[in-house]
Amino acid sequence: MFSPKSTATEVAKAFATQIRGKTILITGVSPGSLGSATAMAIASQQPQCLLLGSRTLKNIHSVIDDIHSMYPSTVVEPILMDLSSQKSVRAAAADVNSRISKLDVLINNAGIMAVPDRTLSEDGNEIQFATNHLGHFLFTNLILKKLQAAAKDAKNEGDTRVINLSSNGHRISPVRFSDWNFENKTVPPEEQANEEAYKSRGQTLEWSNGYEKLVAYGQSKTASILFSLYLRNNLIESGILSFSVHPGTIMTNLIRHMDLAKLQASTNSAPAGGNGPALKSLDQGAATSIFAAFDPSLNVESSIYLEDCHNGIAEAYASDPDLAAKLWKLSESIVGQSFSLKVESDA
Repeated sequence: MFSPKSTATEVAKAFATQIRGKTILITGVSPGSLGSATAMAIASQQPQCLLLGSRTLKNIHSVIDDIHSMYPSTVVEPILMDLSSQKSVRAAAADVNSRISKLDVLINNAGIMAVPDRTLSEDGNEIQFATNHLGHFLFTNLILKKLQAAAKDAKNEGDTRVINLSSNGHRISPVRFSDWNFENKTVPPEEQANEEAYKSRGQTLEWSNGYEKLVAYGQSKTASILFSLYLRNNLIESGILSFSVHPGTIMTNLIRHMDLAKLQASTNSAPAGGNGPALKSLDQGAATSIFAAFDPSLNVESSIYLEDCHNGIAEAYASDPDLAAKLWKLSESIVGQSFSLKVESDA
């Protein structure tokens, strides 16, 4: 039905019935981004409400203006949130919880890529891991009751979903449990980067004092898949599905730290990589997010990793339930809070 060239606009139109009347939250929304393309496609099909998250209100309002120029009746609300800051994430979650009674779909879209030098968040965590994984981990758990409320009222089991943006770049590195914060600690072979994939294409990783920007990115995107896997395996009782998505290679601000040749080499270096076009438009890049969020044929047996609007194949280290559970525990320890995914009664 869909191909690597399918657009989010086309996919949203195909799933108009699934989108209409739903409350949907998207993180990482700014002008000219994957998040804005995702929001625009969803807005075309009469959702009940779109909540858009960004670090700056100016970015959100710019996207809201663009949406309202096309779809003036769409209800769109801003959520101020810096995913690298746990304080900001907690404030954003409290804001969301006070505004809505239920949330049908959460698209954890925000991300940064290939920060040249090791940079720590205000909480002391490597910035790519903090933004791409830890922020979404904390935010999702803090608003989980709103997702569970939607699932309870959903027409079909699995209509309520959490989508995590991953990347083919996950093939660069597993989660480095022994040195996730890049403190130059010893890392066992099973946690080391896939340097052979680079050498086969004439590329080399560029380590400096125990840090490598693409390894840090790859780790964070492997974490996104493992996060989806843990959510899916533990939210079956709630009727909530989770998927991770590879959007493809897209020219956005996300890749401002990279030159295009190295980007293409890194993201297409593994044989299990996608077969789509080398570069996608924003509308094409957002297509798989829409597919993952609304295709009613997807279920618990579908791949945890989707690309080009089809089931994909993630690396073994990104598909291991034991590693997913290990990451969950690590993430809880970093944010300083434990979370239960069981449905709680209102009594």
